[in-house]
Amino acid sequence: MSESNAVQVVIVDTPGLGDRGYIVHDGLHAMVIDPQRDTDRIDELISEHGLTVTHVAETHIHNDYVTGGYHLAAAHQARYVVPSGVDLAFLDQPNVSRSRTFCRSSDGLTLNLC
Repeated sequence: MSESNAVQVVIVDTPGLGDRGYIVHDGLHAMVIDPQRDTDRIDELISEHGLTVTHVAETHIHNDYVTGGYHLAAAHQARYVVPSGVDLAFLDQPNVSRSRTFCRSSDGLTLNLC
């Protein structure tokens, strides 16, 4: 895998809470993982890197802060992915998927919902 097509990870750190979100991208498309409610920081990074958000994923439900996941997914017309078994009021919206895992595609570079 060359550096030009390597998957990159941008850490979105929130030191006051000891929390991190992530932007995982290939230079064009991005998946945002565990975003906090102040999505302006993520939007700035997405714009700075010239990315299109295709997925926003929660690894778990966060009891220590309010997530920005659904808001971010809706703003970018991205698929919002939450763990199966999670009961949230907006799960019936068309952009919401329940999934437990992501699988690497045959090219070794892409994560797909399994």
